[in-house]
Amino acid sequence: HIVSESDLIGGGGGGGGGGGGSGRGGGSRGRDSRSRLSPPRRRARIRAGLVLRLMDLCACASAEKLSGHNSVTLSMDDVTFEEPFMDAGDILTVKSTVNAAWGTSMEVGVL
Repeated sequence: HIVSESDLIGGGGGGGGGGGGSGRGGGSRGRDSRSRLSPPRRRARIRAGLVLRLMDLCACASAEKLSGHNSVTLSMDDVTFEEPFMDAGDILTVKSTVNAAWGTSMEVGVL
């Protein structure tokens, strides 16, 4: 789970995290998914940092879609990669949904 803090106090502005805010993808409120294609130029490996960044962007998109405001990631629970690496050209789909919301905070699950 990624916990996001929504910028509900002060009427927007200032957040971080990015994620497009438009919430393309999912169906219902607070859900989103992102897919990115990387053309295979050579046999290159995708670094874990890029995958974590895409997970964060997807989580922020779900939080922003539900709240209508910018959001930032405050913490991230365990992340376990089931496969040791990805090759350039592999398709990566990241899905997220808001599990809970209270005050100005949200818990967002990422698959």
